[in-house]
Amino acid sequence: MAQDDAAQEQSEVVAEASAHEIVEPVCLKDRYRDGARNLTVALYGNGFNASNDCYHLMLEFLLVLSTHQKLHPDQSLSDQNNQFASVKCDDNGKITYIRRRDELLRRILFNNPFLQLVLEQYSSDEERWKSWMDCFIDYNVRTTDSKTNPPEIRFKREALKHIKDNFSSFSQFVQTVELLRSWSMNFDAANQWGRKILFPFGKDTVFCELASNPNHAANDLRSVSTSSNYMTGCGELMFSMLQRACSLPYAIKDDDEFHVSGDKAADIARLLHLCFFSESDPINREASRIDKSLTSSDISVSDGADVAVVADTFRDREKITRLLPIKNHRVFKRLAEDFHSILSLGLSEQDKFAALGTIGMLNLMVYLLEVGKEIIDWQRSEDASERNIDMVIAINASLKSSLHQLSSQRLVSNNMLLEESVRHYAQVFADDFDAHSVLSADANDGDRWNSCAQFLESLYRAPKQNKAQDDDADDENEGQNQRISIDNKNQKDKESLVQAVAKGGPAFKDIHRSYGDEIGLVTRTSRNIHYYYVMSDSLIRCLVYAVLGKERYMLFDDFLKRLYQCYHFVIGPNEARAYHSDIERTHPSFVQEQEFEANAEALKEQMRCLNLMISLSDGFDYVANKYGN
Repeated sequence: MAQDDAAQEQSEVVAEASAHEIVEPVCLKDRYRDGARNLTVALYGNGFNASNDCYHLMLEFLLVLSTHQKLHPDQSLSDQNNQFASVKCDDNGKITYIRRRDELLRRILFNNPFLQLVLEQYSSDEERWKSWMDCFIDYNVRTTDSKTNPPEIRFKREALKHIKDNFSSFSQFVQTVELLRSWSMNFDAANQWGRKILFPFGKDTVFCELASNPNHAANDLRSVSTSSNYMTGCGELMFSMLQRACSLPYAIKDDDEFHVSGDKAADIARLLHLCFFSESDPINREASRIDKSLTSSDISVSDGADVAVVADTFRDREKITRLLPIKNHRVFKRLAEDFHSILSLGLSEQDKFAALGTIGMLNLMVYLLEVGKEIIDWQRSEDASERNIDMVIAINASLKSSLHQLSSQRLVSNNMLLEESVRHYAQVFADDFDAHSVLSADANDGDRWNSCAQFLESLYRAPKQNKAQDDDADDENEGQNQRISIDNKNQKDKESLVQAVAKGGPAFKDIHRSYGDEIGLVTRTSRNIHYYYVMSDSLIRCLVYAVLGKERYMLFDDFLKRLYQCYHFVIGPNEARAYHSDIERTHPSFVQEQEFEANAEALKEQMRCLNLMISLSDGFDYVANKYGN
């Protein structure tokens, strides 16, 4: 028995070592021992979801940022602490932050229909305050989920006293609420108040979503825990990417074209705080007059519940950011460069918010593509060519043109990349385990594959597939009893083992296409027959801001070259030649160069309509950035 245990342990060490050869030089230590992740999450990260949108991505990113110490804009740049370098990480690169609830503020803004009625019905402020408080407290009664005699949870008048003290009149309070409501963003089809979010004018206007039970009344929030229906963790991953690009030594000393210097890293943090967390912002100041952290003295509970326990459900929660297994990647530095370019421009807060969300999601798309390519190219057969991840953009192309067909084919190929990469990794892992197995040569195949399956079970476990994951739960224990299903009787062959290990969750299905559709990079034909790559007006503006930064003009050909280098966009003939030279060993170049020339001209015309293009008498075309120097 001892010999068998020793042999098993040795086989695990050998298999683990060979598995780490793929991306371990750029991956964090012990990521394979997480114990609560499936293989897709272990390779890419935990938080990607096809239902993500740009607005919740940015809101979640700012929620993490708002937790950490603010910079002082009046200090010189050399005296400032690097916001991202000072963020503390654990051994796996995870960051602790606070998920703000601000439940009282949100109930007053979004679950409070009595303001105008009270204002018109009573003449004196004293009557108005008293009537409104009574109505608000009665309307916002919360009950527990107990099936028998559920205790009621009510706000006390003391919880609302600070509001009366902070406003000179009831009408001023009503005007403030209406002002804040005008800056609300609601992305929930059921119009649940717990899903409504304010535009981030400051720390007091940034909070997470709340989960409500659709079986109860709209005003009754029985489950006060935060959920991940919309803020799924993708914003947390983006924060981790930016933090790693700006803080680690390789990001500062790297000779790569897209390096991030120490001063620039600190400047990104300073500009983010200036834009979204300025203490002098008037709208944020108005929100702070209403906001309050609730304690046990602010609520009353009927018989059947502990006041202290109930009060604990109102407090903000510490949260650990999702797993981002890769320590260093080119896309992280590109993301930092893009953020710095956009934040340095004289755009409004709303325009910066939208542009950062768009460019952030685009970089997440590129990250998934490049990591997938690295996985598939790892230990590929000698006669197989490298995987191509270029995106051929069809600018106003005819649906019957070969360029349009190529664009559609590239989209299909890139959309399948994530699934193929996970399967490839599982296949190589199984092959490696077989090749390095230290089991006796006369062991039967069933014993060998059962041993491999047991080891893989210890590394990857299928997470829960709940639509709304409660963030108050222990994420590290998620799915601890839901291991990979390996039937020892029927799944002894390598193919069955690979299929079992390579299964990904529904959150990753069609994620490339979904992200592209969200940012205006993907569209479909009028009959929804197929999808292809395009560039919307808003995406073009965002790319001009990110690529040019403070530059006023850039040659159009240089602009296309940067789009190809940074985001793998194939638009003009020069990029087409690079694309075809990369794949011509296995694929014919059936798209004529004239089609790409017409494609580039169509983009010029689109940019002229947006006032982003000028043509000089010398025959050169320039991309124009009106916010540049």
